[in-house]
Formats: sequence, structure tokens, C-alpha cells
Amino acid sequence: VGRLSPEKQPQRLLEMLRLLPAHYRLTLVGDGPLRAQLQQHGADLQRSHRLRFAGALPREQAFCADWQLTVLASRYEGGSLNVPGMFGLGASIDLLQSLGVENVAAAILDITDHLCSRLEEGGFRVVSPREGERRSGIVSFEFPGADVTAVRRHCLEQHVALACRAGRIRVSAHAYNNRDDVDRLIA
Repeated sequence: VGRLSPEKQPQRLLEMLRLLPAHYRLTLVGDGPLRAQLQQHGADLQRSHRLRFAGALPREQAFCADWQLTVLASRYEGGSLNVPGMFGLGASIDLLQSLGVENVAAAILDITDHLCSRLEEGGFRVVSPREGERRSGIVSFEFPGADVTAVRRHCLEQHVALACRAGRIRVSAHAYNNRDDVDRLIA
């Protein structure tokens, strides 16, 4: 919603729309010197009904209850909205819903259970709760006699991301992690 002018870079919205799954739609409300160029640049998106130009509308008509996200472009705005982040969040939520929240949670707990078993086999002390409702995808463990900062630096060099917290090593697994990732951490 706003003026379609160069300083607002509305063409980025079209570029982002092309990166999103086909069920995403964009309605541009507003007018300005870039409208014709945007219409030409987005002709394919318009043909596939993913992009619509609503033109300039009175403020009270510029919003639609069916929209899931409204981006305001105004000379009075205090900063820039993180539009790419908003689209990314929407895509992430769609992915999570398509996989099923329960399935993702189960996969995370499965990989962290495997991680804890491997850590204990290796002589590490797992300090995160691992039973009942307190169990989670976050695992903190102690590495007796080691400089945890040096361990973290070494792991990052091996492309294994983890953190140091309170003299311990903290690993946060997710559904995209697998047993090979655990083995790489333990190695």
C-alpha cells in the first residue's frame, strides 16, 4: 500500500513473489511512476493470477480483510519493514504445517535422544532434562577438562554450529538434523 516509486523499490516484492510457492499472491495498492514498468515486469505473475494491481484507493478502502499481510509504504514510516523476513516466516509456517507440528516435534526429540546416548557413551555429562515434559530439542552437556570456547571454535570450523553457555556446550537440534550430524559432532 503506497506510492510505486524508485526509492521504495517495489520491484523487490515481485522478485520475492517469484521465489515463493505458487499459492502466494500479491496485490499492489497504489500508483506512481513505476506502475507501468512493474506491470510489464510482472506480466507473467499477472497472467498466473499471482499479482494484481489495485491502483490508488481511498485510505479507508486500501485494506482488505482477506489479506494475510499488509505492507505500508509511506513517507511517514519510521523505518523499513522486514518484508523478506515476513515472506520467509510465512513460507516457514507453511512448511511446518505441511510436515505436521507433531511430526517435527517427534523428529527433534528422536535426534536429541540419539545425541544424548552418544554423548553419554563418549563420557560427556548431559545436564539437560531428558524425561517427560521437560525434554526438548536443546541439549547442554559438560566436556570435563576442555576449554568449551576452543571446542566451539573447532566445531564451527567443521561446520557444526553450537553455543557455549555457563561453561557448557549447548546444541539445538531441529527436524532437518540427522544421525550423521550427531556423528560429526561427536567425532
